[in-house]
Amino acid sequence: MPSLSNAVTDEAQLLTASDHQYLELALRKLYESGGSQIAVLTVESLDGEAIESFSIKVVDQWKLGTSKVDNGVLLLVSKNDRKLRIEVGRGLEGTLTDLQSKRIIDQVIAPQFRVKEFSRGIVEGVRVIAKFTDPSKELMPGGPRHRTQKQLPGIFGIVFLLIILVPAILSRIAGGNSFYRRRYGGYGSSYYSNRNSGFGGDSLGGGGFGGGGGGFSGGGASGDW
Repeated sequence: MPSLSNAVTDEAQLLTASDHQYLELALRKLYESGGSQIAVLTVESLDGEAIESFSIKVVDQWKLGTSKVDNGVLLLVSKNDRKLRIEVGRGLEGTLTDLQSKRIIDQVIAPQFRVKEFSRGIVEGVRVIAKFTDPSKELMPGGPRHRTQKQLPGIFGIVFLLIILVPAILSRIAGGNSFYRRRYGGYGSSYYSNRNSGFGGDSLGGGGFGGGGGGFSGGGASGDW
């Protein structure tokens, strides 16, 4: 099992170089600004182990998030097993629920994986995860543009909002929580419409990405493609 030194550990080599760099910079900036600690791990195989137990072993070792708020998230992808999981820290289980995690897998990541757009699926998935975990913080704008597929039509955004956000809004309003009353921007494929593909002059240099002692209790969801 790899040690935690970067936000993105792409052992299965599913990410393009530009997407890898973008995610590394964006996730570091999010965490350094006081946001959640989101990490991505891709592996070739689980070697027969269930993805849920493998994922727990990873987060138990990495301890993503801080011990005060347990705000860590792991996106785990196993290439040969065609399985993936979003593991959610205890402090985020109310904002990134099991149901929302499952819908992100089924509606955002898996469809891209099925057409072998692995890098795009991972980037889009991470950006939606960050919308739930850190609605007051924008993940670093820009990022590489993907030209291998035509831009999905605007109806995708409408359908996705209905599938993912409406149940969450109704649930939060019913509970008296104003969290989801904040205005969300579009996400999913629309993120790739941004024509600024630079990284603002930043580089991958700097300190490590070690975990801060966050805890996990099995929250999240698994899926396949």
